[in-house]
Amino acid sequence: MRVFWLFCWITFLFSQQIHGATDLKKIIRAIQKQDFIKALELLDDDLREYPVNPGSKLIYARLLSADTLDFYDLDKSRRFINEALADYENADPKLLEEFVKLGFAKNDLTETYDSIREKTFNTLATENSVNSYISFLNIYPDSPQRDLAIKRRDSLAYDEARQVNTWPAYEKYLNEYPQSIYGYEARQKYELLLFQERVASRDVHDYERFINDFPNSPYVAEALRYIFKYGTLNNDFSAFEDYIRKYPDSPLVRQAVNILYHIDAGSLLNSSLVPDPDLFDSLLFRYNEDRIPLIPVVQNSKIGFVDFSGEWKISPTFHELLNKHAFCEILIDDVIVGSVNNIHIAINRGNTEIYTGNINHIKDVGQGAILFRSDDSGSLMHKSGFSIIENIDDAELFENVWFKVKRDTKWALISFTGVLLTEFRFDEIYELGKFCVFQRGDEIALSNIQSLSREVGEGGFTLEYKYDDFEFVNDSLLIGFKGDRECLVNDQLNFEIPWGLHTVHPDPIVNYAREGNKLRIYNDDVIRKVGTSSVEELIITNNWLAAKNTSWQLLNLATQRVYENLDSVKLINEYAVYISDGDSSRIMFPTEQVLDFYENQEVVELEFRNENGLISEYLLTGEEDISVWDQEGHFLFHGKFETIQCISDSLFRVTKNDKQGLIDRFGYYILDPDYDFIQYKDGLAIVLKDGKIGAYDFVNRSYISESYEASISRFGNNYQTKIEGKWGLINDEEVPVIPFTANEIKYLNDSSAWIMSDSSWVLVNISSGQILLSGISQVDQLSDELYQIITPKGYGVIGINGEIMVNPNFTDIQLIEFMGMSYLKAEHYVPEADIYVVVGYKTDGTRIFSEAYTESEYDAIYCE
Repeated sequence: MRVFWLFCWITFLFSQQIHGATDLKKIIRAIQKQDFIKALELLDDDLREYPVNPGSKLIYARLLSADTLDFYDLDKSRRFINEALADYENADPKLLEEFVKLGFAKNDLTETYDSIREKTFNTLATENSVNSYISFLNIYPDSPQRDLAIKRRDSLAYDEARQVNTWPAYEKYLNEYPQSIYGYEARQKYELLLFQERVASRDVHDYERFINDFPNSPYVAEALRYIFKYGTLNNDFSAFEDYIRKYPDSPLVRQAVNILYHIDAGSLLNSSLVPDPDLFDSLLFRYNEDRIPLIPVVQNSKIGFVDFSGEWKISPTFHELLNKHAFCEILIDDVIVGSVNNIHIAINRGNTEIYTGNINHIKDVGQGAILFRSDDSGSLMHKSGFSIIENIDDAELFENVWFKVKRDTKWALISFTGVLLTEFRFDEIYELGKFCVFQRGDEIALSNIQSLSREVGEGGFTLEYKYDDFEFVNDSLLIGFKGDRECLVNDQLNFEIPWGLHTVHPDPIVNYAREGNKLRIYNDDVIRKVGTSSVEELIITNNWLAAKNTSWQLLNLATQRVYENLDSVKLINEYAVYISDGDSSRIMFPTEQVLDFYENQEVVELEFRNENGLISEYLLTGEEDISVWDQEGHFLFHGKFETIQCISDSLFRVTKNDKQGLIDRFGYYILDPDYDFIQYKDGLAIVLKDGKIGAYDFVNRSYISESYEASISRFGNNYQTKIEGKWGLINDEEVPVIPFTANEIKYLNDSSAWIMSDSSWVLVNISSGQILLSGISQVDQLSDELYQIITPKGYGVIGINGEIMVNPNFTDIQLIEFMGMSYLKAEHYVPEADIYVVVGYKTDGTRIFSEAYTESEYDAIYCE
């Protein structure tokens, strides 16, 4: 085809008039004879003679571009046509004239150039390689095929990058072809692979380094999320603080601040940690609002909340509250759940909605988390509004560090930011003292918060299920069981007593285990002192340790002194120990005070325990003449007593000749043994003698004679008792301050008392006898500070100072108390209008609110 094209072209030339082109005619004639080698030789000769020769170079270019000829060479062809174009512009005019006479025109040059360029593109397209298209673009930068060449080059190069599929491959591609249509996709792959490689370890520090090294990466946001979640797994205040300080522009800063607010609001607000002034102000406002006790009030059939000044804090919104007893309480919670048109809504104190859905139970888990339960499942939400985990059945705070969550009967641990730290595979997870217990079927693993906190940042917990069961000893010790073996493990998960076929006996002084007929001691210091680790018997108290093999050894734990080769050692009480050595017997105290002991003596422990568990211990020795010794071995007193009892930390009730008396710890009689019975309480010794009751007041050092019918009790600065069936008050000189005419007396304050005679109550000034208030049919104490009174006009309230707080005009008054706070809810029924007017009062009598209710509305707020 290419040869046919040449013949056509040459025939066309010979049909023209050719002048002065003898050499060119020879060349054309050689081509017609298809003697192409001869033609090339003639062309070379012609070009040597006439180097600037557009005609010869045009023929040369056309011959070289004929792909059927052996010497086909597009590169040379391109070079010749480029030179021909240049020669045409620079050739001698005579030469150009000859060029035209031969029938050539400039169009022949440009058409040949275009033909060679097209052949070059088609050839490179057949190769279809990146380099071929690069070569074409370098040779023909303005080619009409340029865009197609670029597209094909970029596509092939992108395919090569995808085959390698590494971020360096995509980075190289982007650098070499920045304008590629595949640039966006390549950039995405580059960023993703770079990010994945840099954080492959999943170490938080690698994410931090990634942000520092590539601050403009689209994966910075993901890195920030990862650091936020996994850099704060221990929910430590300082971890969130560090995140906020390092990444103040992170969108998660607000969430971090909200978490810190519920971990330690005071520390947060007293720091310079909150970067946004508006956020700080809102937190401060919320901090103050969250601590205001609120009272539910219904207005226009909608429920809202007022504070104790009567100001609306949450405007009337709800049709119903989830807590059916809310009107009998004072709201201190910072999350309120109610319904609007049968849709449950949870709001915080700022009246911001944090959850909407079917709610039939809420549980404040702590640390800002609240569980919203429906019939099917629950959602653990943060009080600031973000979800921690969905579809759970229960949640609890664990070690104040994580949450334990339950799903389908199995428990797991989760961080405050919602990272599951374990799978849902445990039957139980709980805290026991300083131990963390994980139970799975019949297997038990023990850990502690230190180990868990360390391991949580290292990829998970290494729990070893070593135990079948355990016995809790104290906060720092557990006995572990595995088959027939036992061990004693401490809260650092170290063995105090290793596994063995023995019975473990933990003790605060020394731990030991029974192995057959022997006891083995596990305390190196004790072993050094008693000289052996294996003994037959062991006695341990807070003050003494006695060990026996062939003889006894006694260790004074206070002085660390050892007594050896003793025949007998017996514990009398925590302090005193009996020892026998040869022919001598004695009692020894921790102070190493010694009492000689004789055969005719008896030792008895005497102790007093008060309501706080405080103990005073004494020893009695002797048979007829009893001696009393304190717990340090100091002699107190002696005497011939039939019985002796310790009734306080320093008072003894003694019996002589069947009569009771009181002796102090120094042996002095407070009350001689003249009484039938003595009872001691609150600084008063109540005495019974010949059927009459008296008392001795240890506070005032005063004696009240045995003249009364009922037990004597304090009444402010006076005493209440009874004569001839009537109550009255006397002072410490037994002068009546309230006559013995009352059926009942109630204390109001040191200067006032409620007196009931017949069926009416009056309030009386004790010192003057003046009646302060009368006409009262009933008095009931509402609290330490308030009394409810009922008069013919209605119910009222009076304070402990005698001041009327609420006038007796109401049909009922209720004291609403909750968590140490209280207010009065007084109601007045108006039968003519069939409405209830409910008025709320502070306990000082200040009015909080006043609302009128229909009967159905009133039923909804009534407290039984």
